[in-house]
Amino acid sequence: MVTVFQSTWAIVIAAWGCFLAWLGNPLGYVFLVVCALYVLAIRDLRRGKPWAWWASLAMPVFIIVNTAPNIVYNFILFLKDDPLYQDSPGTILIVGISALLFLVPAIALFVLLLAKRRALLAR
Repeated sequence: MVTVFQSTWAIVIAAWGCFLAWLGNPLGYVFLVVCALYVLAIRDLRRGKPWAWWASLAMPVFIIVNTAPNIVYNFILFLKDDPLYQDSPGTILIVGISALLFLVPAIALFVLLLAKRRALLAR
């Protein structure tokens, strides 16, 4: 189940990378390269290689560290009735969508990888 979830999330991240690359943002190509390496780690995780567990753990941790502070900060501003959210209430929807797209799957994968560590490495 963990590798299926990882593969689905990698497809979503790769789609985001394609979108960014299509817009002309070089960060999109970085997303695509990281996703390719992540897919290789998922493949080797299914084979029980210990390095693959660490490599597949790195991506959720990286996403959590980079997105969680911004999302939490924006939700706190929203709850405090910041003028930014009074003038454009759709901003919190964008923050919520980014949280659902990046942060929630990253936290779920992090927890699943820690919980299933022995089973994944015993293959």
